Amino acid sequence: MTWLCWLPTAGLIYVWYRVHELRYFVSRTRYGALRFNSELSTGSVLGIYLLFYLALSLVVGVATGLATGLMPALSSAYQDLASADTAAILANDLTVNLILIAVIALVVVALGMVRILFYVHPMFRVVCNSLKVAGEEDYAAIAQSQQLMPGRGEGFADALDVGAF
Repeated sequence: MTWLCWLPTAGLIYVWYRVHELRYFVSRTRYGALRFNSELSTGSVLGIYLLFYLALSLVVGVATGLATGLMPALSSAYQDLASADTAAILANDLTVNLILIAVIALVVVALGMVRILFYVHPMFRVVCNSLKVAGEEDYAAIAQSQQLMPGRGEGFADALDVGAF
């Protein structure tokens, strides 16, 4: 049903579906006597998506502006690309190539920063803040292992795979 309503709702139903799917899975999760619940709202997730896409549009716009500004220099540097070999272009126009590489690297870093700052972190915060835990854990049932183990270097020989020799 979600896929059938994709076009009429401009894809917003998918966000609604994913929020309700998360709430369903969280409400069915149990750990001993603990029960979990989520009060995640579709509006908060849509707000995060809106802010993310606005920031992404800004970065793409700035990158497009930089590319447009560099286009005359790049076209003059590479005008005889068909006749020249790659080594000659790299040797003659090292500055232009370094500028191009720097701009591409800046755009990639900026896109990664926008994703982390405007999508991953806010989404993680909203999802975690929406989680509720109900019930009491039986702390008396939790006990440390009574098996005697060496005090130092536990498992170090196994980590180095000494038994294989």
